[in-house]
Amino acid sequence: GTVLFRASTAISPWTGVDPFSTVIDVDGDGIKELSVTQNSTSNNVQTLFFDYGAGAFNYTWSSTSWFIQGNVQIDRDARAELQAFNMIDGRYAFFDGVSGAPDLELPEFTLFNNSTVFSFDVDNNGVQEIFASRPVAPGVTPLVRAYKWTPGGYVQMFSHTEESIAFAPLHSRSATQFEFMGTTPTDFIVRDAVTGTVLFRASTQIPGW
Repeated sequence: GTVLFRASTAISPWTGVDPFSTVIDVDGDGIKELSVTQNSTSNNVQTLFFDYGAGAFNYTWSSTSWFIQGNVQIDRDARAELQAFNMIDGRYAFFDGVSGAPDLELPEFTLFNNSTVFSFDVDNNGVQEIFASRPVAPGVTPLVRAYKWTPGGYVQMFSHTEESIAFAPLHSRSATQFEFMGTTPTDFIVRDAVTGTVLFRASTQIPGW
């Protein structure tokens, strides 16, 4: 029953407001690190990470105003990346789980323009690709973009400006090829998930649409 870690004494200043904690293996060694969040429902949400070593939990890095959504694997190393959105301006970004350095930021896509950002391994190489979708709104043009990791950094796989209000992966050609099913207010479209090429468009392929 020995206390190994107590946030109120390990974190300064500790507010005690809206606290919660999770454990995530961010360095890929099979042992989960401790993340502690305070002010979780406020713009100044703060998450701090601790790694156990030499008989104690040691502080590694922290983020402020970023709400951590979960861990992903979007590059080739064993370390986890963390997906987050900014509570002040709504931006989405991915951070290195060990150092906290930003790996990829997506300023065109924000929580406040109802954008959706997720990762999915569509080329079956064990690394997740990143997909972002921004719907049309007053003063906002629709946008869909996809990114993948390369040894030289993250590169864009494809981009288009066709509104997608539904965006779901599927297998419609083979068990090893991914497509994305997209629904707009007036159309239904299937695109190759790697190239973005349109494979099926209801408005042109269904007579009387």
